Amino acid sequence: MEKALEHPSFPQPPSESVSLWRYMDINKFEWMLENGRLFIPNADRLGDPLEGRTPQGYIDWCNRNIEKATTDESKAIHAYNRDVIFKFAQAFRPRYYVTCWHMNEHESDEMWKCYTNSNEAVAIKTTYKQLVDILPDYTYTGIVRYIDYSTEKFPFGNLFEHITHKDRCFSYEQEVRGVVSPMPEAPENSPPAADFMHFIEHHFELSSDSGFYVFAPPIDCSLLVNAVVLHPDCNEAFQDRINKLCSKHSRPNPERSHQKPRVRSCFLPNSLARAHSSD
Repeated sequence: MEKALEHPSFPQPPSESVSLWRYMDINKFEWMLENGRLFIPNADRLGDPLEGRTPQGYIDWCNRNIEKATTDESKAIHAYNRDVIFKFAQAFRPRYYVTCWHMNEHESDEMWKCYTNSNEAVAIKTTYKQLVDILPDYTYTGIVRYIDYSTEKFPFGNLFEHITHKDRCFSYEQEVRGVVSPMPEAPENSPPAADFMHFIEHHFELSSDSGFYVFAPPIDCSLLVNAVVLHPDCNEAFQDRINKLCSKHSRPNPERSHQKPRVRSCFLPNSLARAHSSD
């Protein structure tokens, strides 16, 4: 667990045994089991336009400092700092590869509604420790913090703060995320060359000329998936399909959900859902 405990931008959960959930449509679940890989897109593909961005609250704070500055030199310094942070955040956004998990001891009605596109879906359950242990050693893992992006700012001094904060409208997600940010060079605190080469080996374009890149590291699904829960509105044919899939890959028999959410998608754009469905 030490690899998840060393970065100040990644606060840790109260217990490494806390339960994590991933809600997904059948094609994603099947792809994970059949390929033995975890699908990790970059931040550009997560569907949130504020993902990895500089909060407006920080930009406004910088602008106020510029207005208050009493010398041209001081104004220039504040303007430079504002612009550099903004540009670096923009440049690094597509370099962050993010796997997102819901931290909760129980199923979430809201997560079923927001992260599945039909009743042919499942939720997989694991623990924080298991997630950390199956991810590559150069993955940073921790809890997402939520702020009002329109008025608040987060601590600056490390660009990871941009990818470990989200707007408070997503606070229902109670998110834990693992982040990979590879560098071909080796400045301080970046993955060494061997880790970068491992990343490159498992870095793919989803389809030819799509511009949709993913990191898909090999994983042992038997070490990750503790339980498989069926969508509350799934039919018997789907349940039978998942039974066979879990049996084939020596995963636990799927469990029926007792919740009855209305099927709708409130976050993932259809274009992203279709893109991933090509797997």
